[in-house]
Amino acid sequence: VQLVFTLGDKPQMETQGSMFLRKDAVHDKNSWSAKLTNVQGETLSFEVSTPVTTPVGCWSLRVVTRLKKSTEREIYDFDQDIYILFNPWNVDDQTYMEKTELLEEYVQNDQGKVWVG
Repeated sequence: VQLVFTLGDKPQMETQGSMFLRKDAVHDKNSWSAKLTNVQGETLSFEVSTPVTTPVGCWSLRVVTRLKKSTEREIYDFDQDIYILFNPWNVDDQTYMEKTELLEEYVQNDQGKVWVG
């Protein structure tokens, strides 16, 4: 099983993530990874980790499957948008905020004033 994430209508290498599902995948903050977490019948559950430099935006997902003894592939395009956002709690993210009170004000507060000028 291969997962292909793309950003925008004309994806470039830096706006695309492609990985194969693995049982032993290890999260690396600099690359995409997908870890198989559960198999029940024909249903697979997995976790996807993105690099901290992944562009914020609306991504699409394509799932490509192939049987081991076949060259024929099946392609499924997931019909819902996937939103990848920033993470100000992650020390490696460009938006990281060390002070808890700043996180409360700028990230978790759903009201406030925006100054432009």
